[in-house]
Amino acid sequence: MWAPVNFTWPSSAADVVSAAQAATASGDAQLSQAGSRLSAVPGPSITKNPTATTANTASTNAASHQALFNVSVDALCVHPWQQGVGSGDGVYRHLSAPNAVAALVNKLNDQADHRLPVGTLEGVAVLINAVSLSDFAQQLGAFNAVFPVEELQAVQRRVEQLSTLENDKVLLPDAALNARWVNKNLLQWSNARSGASHVDRATSMASAYDSENQTPTAELQALIAKKQSRLQSDQSALSTLQASVTGGAGQALFLDSGTRTQLADALNAAGSPGHEYIFCAAVLMVSPPGQLAYVKEVMGL
Repeated sequence: MWAPVNFTWPSSAADVVSAAQAATASGDAQLSQAGSRLSAVPGPSITKNPTATTANTASTNAASHQALFNVSVDALCVHPWQQGVGSGDGVYRHLSAPNAVAALVNKLNDQADHRLPVGTLEGVAVLINAVSLSDFAQQLGAFNAVFPVEELQAVQRRVEQLSTLENDKVLLPDAALNARWVNKNLLQWSNARSGASHVDRATSMASAYDSENQTPTAELQALIAKKQSRLQSDQSALSTLQASVTGGAGQALFLDSGTRTQLADALNAAGSPGHEYIFCAAVLMVSPPGQLAYVKEVMGL
């Protein structure tokens, strides 16, 4: 049967606090004694880790790596569902490969665009083209898996939805009954959160003293094992990442240094696949010379 609520501070929490306070009762005096003993210890002789000597260029390498990735790139994407770019009605629109390239060329010469890149530039143009929606979705997915571009990811989601629209629109899923399950944590309530905070403060000092039960040798061995594990896991993660950068989708073109007009002329002169590729999305990335090194290498240019 139902019982009235009677709020009471949990005895389990009180027991934990009492045990922690008992463990730390002599802490202040012991800290004073430890300070006196430490002052009497002569300075140790330090042996430098040989690996530290071979890693003396780490800061320079880190700066070089940062300069490779931390660059500013102006990116432009065209796709069938942009007003004035694609053709067709409603959601059923298309954009052929030559028209996609023409749209990029026109944007490079768009004097009304106040965000138009200026100065000497270089660029990388990418063309994802297909003859059907399903092929378009596959090509976009393969490209975004290695080099995700937010605009192309949005196009991919739309294409995937359109390719199954005819089947999905007749599905009538059952709705869940009213009264919803909501997952909550006790720490969402202020009283429980405040109580937990006080208990944590009481037990943290005891935990700190408990760590002193481990010998310095054991601590150093644990640190060595932790460093070895970190080195191995980092290498494994890097190998996994390198293995994921594989395959390919679409076509890419590097545009050497020049003005916007020169880039537009080079892009126009490069041509494109024919109008038979009725589904196409294109991305143009431009930046000051030398800052597209990573993009070029990833795309094999």
